[in-house]
Amino acid sequence: MRSILLCNELDPAKRVYSEETLAYLYKNAGLEKGVINKEAVLAEPEKYADVDFIFSTWSMPAFTEEEIRSIFKNLKCVFYGAGTVQAFARPFLKCGVKVFSAWAANAVPVAEYTVAQILLANKGFFPCSYFQSKGEYFDSKKAFENYPGNFGEYVGIIGAG
Repeated sequence: MRSILLCNELDPAKRVYSEETLAYLYKNAGLEKGVINKEAVLAEPEKYADVDFIFSTWSMPAFTEEEIRSIFKNLKCVFYGAGTVQAFARPFLKCGVKVFSAWAANAVPVAEYTVAQILLANKGFFPCSYFQSKGEYFDSKKAFENYPGNFGEYVGIIGAG
């Protein structure tokens, strides 16, 4: 069994895959050390013919169906440690590769963050914080008076993705 960590950028992979998780994947999934990007894959496609599993997260590169079929001849699954897979998944799915996402695990923290931002915004936190940081306390107090708080307020969500 052979696996790779495939991301166009190093930082997202480091943020999502902890040292403990990587150690587990090295031992149990045959994960190779290091992060591979699309440029490396395209430069030496023959090196990836026997890859069984791809692990990734934000900055997962997109591949065409032709690239997937010619490069990842043994690929069974892509495990995506983030939410939506819309930017890259369709060609993999059309090639019979299963794609798994962490959307369910991300849903609660994203909702919590959204609620927190709404609560803070309704209390005028952001403009008040700005004025406070500059020592402009009068402007901060004046800004605070323009915000109603949260009780009885209606909030509309324009988009959810």
